[in-house]
Amino acid sequence: MEIPTSKNIGRVLTRGLVIAALGCSPALAAITEVSHSVSVPSAFTDWSVPVQLPAADPVLGLPSAVRLSLNAGLTANTVVENRDLEPRTIVSTALATVTVSDALLAPLVSAVPLVQYTNDLEAFDLVIDFAAPSGVVNPSLDVTASSEVVWTGPATDLSVFQGLEALDFVVSAAANQFASGADSYVFGANQFAAATVTITYVYGEEDDNGGGGGGGGGGTGATLGDRVWLDTDEDGQQGNPSVEPRIAGATVELLSEGVVVAAATTGADGSYGFTGLDAGTYGLRVTPPAGSNWVASADPDGVLTPAEALVTVATDAVVNDADFGFAVVDRELRRRTGIEYWARSTDRLFAAHFEVLNALPLVRRDGSAADFTGTLVEARAQFRQWLRRESGRNAANRLSLELAAFVLNVIQGKYADGTTFAVNGTTLTAAQVLAEATAVLALDPYTVGNDPNRRIQREWADRLDDYNRGETDGDDNDCD
Repeated sequence: MEIPTSKNIGRVLTRGLVIAALGCSPALAAITEVSHSVSVPSAFTDWSVPVQLPAADPVLGLPSAVRLSLNAGLTANTVVENRDLEPRTIVSTALATVTVSDALLAPLVSAVPLVQYTNDLEAFDLVIDFAAPSGVVNPSLDVTASSEVVWTGPATDLSVFQGLEALDFVVSAAANQFASGADSYVFGANQFAAATVTITYVYGEEDDNGGGGGGGGGGTGATLGDRVWLDTDEDGQQGNPSVEPRIAGATVELLSEGVVVAAATTGADGSYGFTGLDAGTYGLRVTPPAGSNWVASADPDGVLTPAEALVTVATDAVVNDADFGFAVVDRELRRRTGIEYWARSTDRLFAAHFEVLNALPLVRRDGSAADFTGTLVEARAQFRQWLRRESGRNAANRLSLELAAFVLNVIQGKYADGTTFAVNGTTLTAAQVLAEATAVLALDPYTVGNDPNRRIQREWADRLDDYNRGETDGDDNDCD
């Protein structure tokens, strides 16, 4: 299966996976469901990206029903400062409205994940620093919301889902935030939204019990798999096999609720597969063969989980979008990977990494937005120069650099699974650290002199510097 180059809209990463049908048709039961999914990885809102999903397979006949499902994710937090001269209870909310529209931007299905905090804050301490006693930086939370729309014949002409190789959709996320409880306050929110869109074609007629296909209805279970491939040009996109060959001998583990339940080894064409699966959500974890310094460059649900993915399968579905790409680099990943390391090691960075960085509110020395565009060679040069031009004067710039290094460390596996980070008496996951640090950075792009946001940005820059440079094998006080 080849993955065409996806479009980068503004500063938002999209890695839409166009899913090809299997080379042979599955055996039909009373009801056969074929599902295809596309994921938009978590990115700083607002964003809007085009995606494609395969049309119905004419070989299987006209569908009797079509389901379009949306699973929307939100990683968000809020920061609040009470400016009243007496204690207040402030309720703050951050949300994202995630919508799937057709090619003409007519909404089809929406979901609204949200987080909400209630904080009892003391009277204003005359410093806007989002710190006790009058302020707070609320911990980042991960939430989801789901919705779906179903079309059935003959009420809907389902032939519109056939006749094309792929169907065009637009997925968008619009952030909103609000607070209440005080006459005067300072409030901010940080929202990262993600989405997985699944289209399911139901072939065949339901029986009198409304069943078929699954359970005791004669189904053979779901199929999940595809290929592991060598990303020779490091662009995160699967190219022609003659240029980007498949990787044989990679181990692919199938996990259910975090426990390995099956394993497969890729063949000469890099393919793997698991069959007879019950409906549900499974984890996939890929270990390339020994002998090379592999770095994950692409996976189905985003590079922030290198060589791992979560995939949801429906009853008797055929899901074949789980491709994993790897590149080979000369340089080993060192334990101490601060800003200086990344300035010297831009050969480890791929196109997908720059798309992630471009989705963050990073700033230059003068407070202007930093981005890394052009060819991969040009983006690497821009990033290298940016890291080497740190400003001690603008705290937002220094925090930007440390945040970029932290994100890259997470992407490339510096921190072991389950690593937590100590922050002001509590522990946060890497995703929560990323969300909170980004929220602080977004407060102000240019903090010099007596700027009230300067102190908290310097604190977070120092904290991330400790994480970036420190060991993570249990002997460090900042990482557990």
